[in-house]
Amino acid sequence: MDGQPRVVILGAGAAGLMAAHEAAVRGRAVTVVDSQAQPGRKLAITGGGMCNVTNTEVLPACFLGANPHFVKSALARFSMWDTTSLLAELGITIHERERGELFCDQRASILAEKLHTRAAGAGARFQLGCTVKGVTARPEGGFQVHSSRGPLEADRVIVATGGLSYASVGASSIGHDIARSMGIPVLPPRPGLAPLQWSAADRERFGGLSGNALEVVAHCHGSPLFRANMLFSHRGLSGPAILQVSSYWKPGQPITIDLLPGKDVEAELRRARTRRPQVSLRNIVSRWLPRRLVETLQERELPRLRLGQLSNAQAQAVHRSLRAWSVQPSGTAGYVAAEVTVGGVDTRALSSKTLEARDVPGLHFVGEVLDVTGWLGGYNLQWAWSSGWCAGRSV
Repeated sequence: MDGQPRVVILGAGAAGLMAAHEAAVRGRAVTVVDSQAQPGRKLAITGGGMCNVTNTEVLPACFLGANPHFVKSALARFSMWDTTSLLAELGITIHERERGELFCDQRASILAEKLHTRAAGAGARFQLGCTVKGVTARPEGGFQVHSSRGPLEADRVIVATGGLSYASVGASSIGHDIARSMGIPVLPPRPGLAPLQWSAADRERFGGLSGNALEVVAHCHGSPLFRANMLFSHRGLSGPAILQVSSYWKPGQPITIDLLPGKDVEAELRRARTRRPQVSLRNIVSRWLPRRLVETLQERELPRLRLGQLSNAQAQAVHRSLRAWSVQPSGTAGYVAAEVTVGGVDTRALSSKTLEARDVPGLHFVGEVLDVTGWLGGYNLQWAWSSGWCAGRSV
């Protein structure tokens, strides 16, 4: 490896493994450093061990970040089609679930092993069980990586350390710390794709509904409308619709939930009022929603009336209550339950083509460490593949 550009990659997750292979096949002397004893530990446990590797429709609009156009270049250069081709090359078969989600047929740990073998076969070396403590720029050029096994000299460094979720498999703030130490701004991180917690009053009121699930449309200020399942728990709300909204939610904001998507509740009640005036409102609404939920909503949202007693104004109010139910969460369930980190290294300080810091040549950031957060459904792994590939090709 004498004379070859030395590339040190911090993190052996999805983005780091991709970058390692691409840099190694281009003749770079690649060393991958990771605190875990096995590479791809987070990858191996995603999606319940059957990871959601990408999506059939990956659009820039499916990603959050202060710089919304940043993802376009990488996603175009290494697309979901490139991901599926790579999986086929590795002998990994996939299947499609709802909303275009593409999952592995094999265990995610097998994919992690194959990506490790692929990178090692291209010449990448791995220092596993090795903790990174920081990176400094050398006066003569290049970098020194400080680790628990001593210093590593590098001409280029790719930071693929991930975000703050999944602490059990090595998540830490080291990537953000490195950026800050180099004068690169970091946007405040927060948990994303996480359950939302009840306020004390709502927990007392709705905590007993734990286990009830229904399809809803949910959103909060600034978010798209997400139609998917919602799950009640003792502590709050979860399920895909809520996880999606949580990435956009800010403390103090309400979330709005359509409990009966597509149903004209007001018209249905008026028709039922004519045909069955003696039937209670509760019985009619219980045909559409779980009875326990209806009984709880009767405290405020649903008047205790028979249909014949229901005025037009009250029918309109019931419609609004069920189609735009408002909840004020007290917070998220935190990083312990979050699937991703929102915020991170400010992409406005980087090249969208090479993922290199403009003011620190040779220092690249990829994957979740960046202020790029995808929707639930394979988007975050696609970002890992795309950003890792671009950085590996540029070092």
